[in-house]
Amino acid sequence: EDVNSKNGSKCAGQKSLAYIEISKKLISGVRENFPTCSKPIVLDENLRDCSEVLASGRNESGVYTIWPKEPSTTGKPLQVYCDMETDGGGWAVILLTMNITFKSFPYGGYR
Repeated sequence: EDVNSKNGSKCAGQKSLAYIEISKKLISGVRENFPTCSKPIVLDENLRDCSEVLASGRNESGVYTIWPKEPSTTGKPLQVYCDMETDGGGWAVILLTMNITFKSFPYGGYR
């Protein structure tokens, strides 16, 4: 019998919890460094992402309105937080959440 098959689901659960903890630390860091955001900056142009916002001369990290050209957004504006400092700037900060059920780990307390 394969030892990994017995421990596979346990390891997957531990990995998922580790990823959740890393995400919580990242979110906490953003909250500490940017405790309040002023109202979003609305741009005259329909820029598609944070790299275009940066290229347009706006080099301050903050909330911007962009118009992604993705089927899921159907051309509607989207407010995003643009990091204009890390590795040259132009990065959108994204939080991905998933509906995961763990049999032996409490998940309800994660926000």
